[in-house]
Amino acid sequence: MTLVLDTNAYSAFCRGDEKAIQLLEEAERLIVPSIVAGELISGFLRGSRWDANWSDFKLFLTQPGVSLQETGLVEAEKYGMLVKNLKEAGTPVPTNDIWIAATALGQGAAVITRDSHFELFKGLFVVGY
Repeated sequence: MTLVLDTNAYSAFCRGDEKAIQLLEEAERLIVPSIVAGELISGFLRGSRWDANWSDFKLFLTQPGVSLQETGLVEAEKYGMLVKNLKEAGTPVPTNDIWIAATALGQGAAVITRDSHFELFKGLFVVGY
């Protein structure tokens, strides 16, 4: 299974959450959206362990099956569709999470997350931990 990583899943992995670690290790392919990379880097910069966190993240990205996914036209199209559907339904979702969902839909992948609002996206498979 291909998984798209939400920020909280990476954090859980780093904290040693056994379920998150198991799911990430079992994934055939792990996609890290550029949006998630930005959220993580922002957190690293606000914290007191920049060097260690940045080094660990760069090492994580070099692991077999892990790739950084930039936002392109496919993701933009999915994002537009998701925003339209959410507005029509009157269900607000954080913007970055819409982009993460759009990445998963564009890649035919599931999202690994603890955020229940990902369940609002029609056609998106969510893996919780």
